[in-house]
Amino acid sequence: MPAMSIWNLADARPREELGISIGVYDTLRVIAATDPARVQDLADRLLVTVGGMSKAVDRLAAQVCVPVGPIRVIGARRSSS
Repeated sequence: MPAMSIWNLADARPREELGISIGVYDTLRVIAATDPARVQDLADRLLVTVGGMSKAVDRLAAQVCVPVGPIRVIGARRSSS
């Protein structure tokens, strides 16, 4: 089975049950398990860049999926702080 088909199958369940992609699900799962954590810590656990993780957190905050303060992400400091 091609890799894209496997990804699509894995992505279908959280989309159907929760209305979110597997990428968002995985990010929220790591955030929930890493409180408090710096964006750097989240990036390390998800194997993405700090910039990419920061943007993902900003998108989730805009959707009110995670609470964010001036320099906090669910009780965490941004890496640049």
